[in-house]
Amino acid sequence: MKIGIFTYHAVHNFGAFLQSRALCLRLNEEKDIDAEIINFRLQSSVNEYELKRKYKSWIKHPETISFDKAVHRSFVQSQNDGGNILSADSAIGQSCEDFCSFVKDKYDVIIAGSDEIWKISDSLHFPNPFWLCGDLGARKFAYAASSRSKLSELSEEKYARLRAILDDFEYIGVRDKPTFDEISAATSDPTKVRMNPDPSFIYKYDVTDKAYLALRKKYRIPDNKKTALIMTKNKSIAKLIRNSLGKEYALVSVFHHQHGCINVGELRPFEWLSLIRYSDFVLTTYFHASCFSIIYDTPFIAFGDRNKSSKLAPLFEEFSLSDRYFPDSSQLSDLTENVKRLSSHPDRQELVEKKRIEFEEFINALRKK
Repeated sequence: MKIGIFTYHAVHNFGAFLQSRALCLRLNEEKDIDAEIINFRLQSSVNEYELKRKYKSWIKHPETISFDKAVHRSFVQSQNDGGNILSADSAIGQSCEDFCSFVKDKYDVIIAGSDEIWKISDSLHFPNPFWLCGDLGARKFAYAASSRSKLSELSEEKYARLRAILDDFEYIGVRDKPTFDEISAATSDPTKVRMNPDPSFIYKYDVTDKAYLALRKKYRIPDNKKTALIMTKNKSIAKLIRNSLGKEYALVSVFHHQHGCINVGELRPFEWLSLIRYSDFVLTTYFHASCFSIIYDTPFIAFGDRNKSSKLAPLFEEFSLSDRYFPDSSQLSDLTENVKRLSSHPDRQELVEKKRIEFEEFINALRKK
């Protein structure tokens, strides 16, 4: 069975990169499946990550120039780390027609997802290629797709088209309850809608301390302090962390330059995983950073950031880790005490393993004709 996966695989986000790779690698563990990631990128996404978009920020904060360039270079280079699981052909387009002509009759099954592929925004209108519109010459599935958009607010005409599009899917897997509710209401057959674990839980990445130790040496992370990994673009949260933990912890920031931290710009996806696994504590607003902290039993705190609560809160509820999630950082009066309280991570490996077993349902659905 030839399967193509269409998701975010080349965005500047290691969580997105690793979730797409995890789904593909897990599928390829099945002897009767030959899966690859469809190397089709949306023009709007390519534009979003152009380095020139940083120019205005650099005028105000010239100290971030070299760091931002290093981060950009690392993300671009990491796109080649997909190896032979990327489709040999590649294309950039924006319309459903562009995507249809690129994939037509190449696959037995096309899977949309995972990640926020069904989020509707100014740059990602409905419909777009992630909805697998039109005759693709393949069976259509979705796996762990997320929207976080009010699909019910689409115009009457577009909502009718949404229903027709969803009716073409044999199986509609979503990642979170809000998306489940929206999609169930939109499709004429809600029995097709299922809740799926994020792909980061279904494939085990073996991460050793070799990359972590190399990063400690390269960036001169001191050995006489515990290490706290920071992943947030929220300056207020970074300041709170710095003021609360700066004396006891070596503060390591990735993706975003933060004053008073060890800023790691040159980074690859599996080096990022090693930082999550071997740091003493993780503080983040990132969804997949939270997922991998759970997987590697790394103590962590997740902060709410704008509208991300809809995907963060259910994750922690499911793993009985809601005490590690703070939707409003302004209400966190004493970060130091909370870090001490949460410095040991409860074992959740039984639940992680359960999610890997749950994936069998999706495999069985793929095999049905």
